Amino acid sequence: MNKEIRKRISEVTVKLSSCSSELQSICDDEDYARNRMPENLANSERYEASENCSDVLEDSISDIDDVITSLQELT
Repeated sequence: MNKEIRKRISEVTVKLSSCSSELQSICDDEDYARNRMPENLANSERYEASENCSDVLEDSISDIDDVITSLQELT
C-alpha cells in the first residue's frame, strides 16, 4: 500500500469518526427526550420506538467504531 492510499484511508477514518460522534449526539438527544417523557408513556409505542431508535444508533456507532479500528490497523 502506498502513501496516497494510506492518506485516503486516513481521511475516510476521520470522516467516519465524525459520523460516529454525530450519531452519538443524536442518540444522547433521543435518550434525553425519552427520559423526559411522562411516566404514563413508559410502556407506550412511542417510548418503545424511542428505545429501539437508541438501540439501533448504539449498534451503528459500535459498527462504525469497529470499522475505524480496522482501518487504523492499515495505516
